[in-house]
Amino acid sequence: MKKFITLLLISSIVVAIPFIEGCKKGAEDPFISLLSRDARLKGTWKLISRSNTTITTTVTNTTNDVNSDNYTSTSVETDRETYSGNTLTMRNNYTVSESSFSFAQWDGDSWDVTVIENEDESGTDYNYSYTVEITIEKDNTYTATFTKTHISTTTYNLDAQGNLEIETQQLDPPLDTDTWTAEGNWFWIDSNDDKINIMTSGGPLNGKLLKLSNKELIIEEVSTSTNTETDYSDVNYSTHNDDDPAEFEEGIETSITTITVSVNDTETWEKQK
Repeated sequence: MKKFITLLLISSIVVAIPFIEGCKKGAEDPFISLLSRDARLKGTWKLISRSNTTITTTVTNTTNDVNSDNYTSTSVETDRETYSGNTLTMRNNYTVSESSFSFAQWDGDSWDVTVIENEDESGTDYNYSYTVEITIEKDNTYTATFTKTHISTTTYNLDAQGNLEIETQQLDPPLDTDTWTAEGNWFWIDSNDDKINIMTSGGPLNGKLLKLSNKELIIEEVSTSTNTETDYSDVNYSTHNDDDPAEFEEGIETSITTITVSVNDTETWEKQK
């Protein structure tokens, strides 16, 4: 009898192991859960924290086939959202630009190479009182509710001496509160596999689930894309001829622009009772 009970327990454990291991899909999922991912996802979730950064880097290099003049510009634009303690900060079009222009200049006897470098920095932070909740239904539909109140604005600019000026304007009283809803369908992108990539049609919950427990949900979206364009145009440039500094020649100017967009978004949601 004891042997039979022991064998029964061993068999039960062996049968349960695939089920237990199958519960842990995301990197931070609970090791053991008696509920399926669909069952754990169902319910109302409130956004607790968010860090979303989109960086767009644009590099343009311009040369020509007449002389050695070279123009390079680099612009890094950062759009960022951070959310904590019901406060949302949106940094829009925060740009740091650098440019350099190398060209030859006639000093009366010969050509001297001159390099001009410029730098600029500007942007705006918009601060809001903000809340968002989403209800996930079993029938693959969702409803999300948002509230948002603009409470302050912070601007960043370089002055004439190149010093960064920061100015914050408090809105007293704050602007009217906006409340709106979104609804639609949700689905697993990888429904036949691990069910860790989720998407809502027009909703706030999109990306890879790092953690899905009964009480907490952590989701992230990381991506990088690059696009390169080349433009050609006719130019009339100095030949940099020491014998005749006023001699010009028609040629082709080539501009190569590379745009790289990187997105890194991590959100933490809490299950509401």
